Amino acid sequence: MNAKHALIAVLFLCGFVFSGCGSVAISVIKKPTAGKSDEAFIPERRADIPGNILKKKIQPYTHQAPEGPIIVFEGYSYVYLNKDCGRTDSCILRTLSLREEKYALPPTETDSTFYSTLGTVEWTAADGRKEDFRVVQFVRGRKWDTVERPDGTYARFVYWEEKEFVPMPVGYSFPVQVLPRSEKRDEQGNIIPAHVLILPSGSYIDQKAHYPGYKKGVAHNTAFQLKTCIYKAEYFSKKMTADEVTQLEPIACIEWSSGFVYDFTQQKMRQIGDMNSFLSHQ
Repeated sequence: MNAKHALIAVLFLCGFVFSGCGSVAISVIKKPTAGKSDEAFIPERRADIPGNILKKKIQPYTHQAPEGPIIVFEGYSYVYLNKDCGRTDSCILRTLSLREEKYALPPTETDSTFYSTLGTVEWTAADGRKEDFRVVQFVRGRKWDTVERPDGTYARFVYWEEKEFVPMPVGYSFPVQVLPRSEKRDEQGNIIPAHVLILPSGSYIDQKAHYPGYKKGVAHNTAFQLKTCIYKAEYFSKKMTADEVTQLEPIACIEWSSGFVYDFTQQKMRQIGDMNSFLSHQ
């Protein structure tokens, strides 16, 4: 992602304040073979969601930024209703919301259109006691480059991969009238965010870049399965390792995904549908 794409992403984050949601997609995945590019085919979605979660589709829209239009082409919102609060002794918590918006940034002179997903998390609590809870974002998946050999076959170079869910840092956003309790911001949650912003890496093809011995053009692909969980804040009274965070019992989690693979045959990005199946068979 070059400087222009980074700037547009920042403008996109700063230009909107969301309440939350998320989405789950189901698709059939065609496993790539020698001589063909990575492919992911997407049939219709289905509503595989628990009874305590409300799902709503977001209408596509375009945000006009100085550098060009940012197109939100798909999105879903999830709202978790904490009806079974007695089980987790968390009846102060009312809702956990996650809004997932898949968007495209305009191309540059060297890069194709940039595809990624913005996740925004919000939660509500009785008596304004949001500080009694913390949100942790988990991710598993991979980032990889695909390049074309001179003979027309393709090679894959994986440069990040996690087979199991691991905690990831998140960004925080505050309303103007609220100041953080501490200037030290870390993923342990020692400040109370109004919103949690999650922006996984995106996918695009750099037409001018190349690996030695391969044709020009490097496709940057991403496949992330994400899990947004909310916990009692008392669990985070001390500095914790990633393994310790993973072992905590959440009140609730919302799963969603972000993944785009470049199809050299069609010369366009394809969205990954069933992320769990894709990661299991690739």
